[in-house]
Amino acid sequence: GSPLLILENLHLALDRQTLRLHDHAWSCTDQAALIDSMSRGDVLERRLKKLDARLFEVLLVLAIAEEPISNRIVAIALARDRAVLETDLSELEQLAMVNSSGDKWKCSHDTISEAVVRMSADAKRTAIQAALGVALASARDADAHELRFALYHLVSSGQFGDAEIVFRRAVA
Repeated sequence: GSPLLILENLHLALDRQTLRLHDHAWSCTDQAALIDSMSRGDVLERRLKKLDARLFEVLLVLAIAEEPISNRIVAIALARDRAVLETDLSELEQLAMVNSSGDKWKCSHDTISEAVVRMSADAKRTAIQAALGVALASARDADAHELRFALYHLVSSGQFGDAEIVFRRAVA
């Protein structure tokens, strides 16, 4: 199986106290409940549902981006204060949901990205993708890669007018 799902199952079992870790030793308090919980296979979605809407939205931006992006872009896409966003990213990192690579962030595993996208309504995904495209295009010094990335998200979200403006900029 997926190591991520194994770890998620362990986290959930610890949260539910069907497993305990004390003095570097594991113990099971309710074997039937543990087996039942692990057999349902929806452990990651349960963990994601426990996040507040603010944190889930940050994960959704990172999942839709499909590649590492800066906290500046995430803050612009969500219209949030950058300092607050950095706190949110730090919290998600402590929960092993995201990780950073230099100054860029991404979901820590493809399985997390897939689950977040699957759990989100179509309208919300489209709105986030449009906001992401606008945020990527907003930098005056955006390079060709960032402009192509912005175009992809704008076109995918149906923002053809904005995409046309960005395309002209990219060509120029």
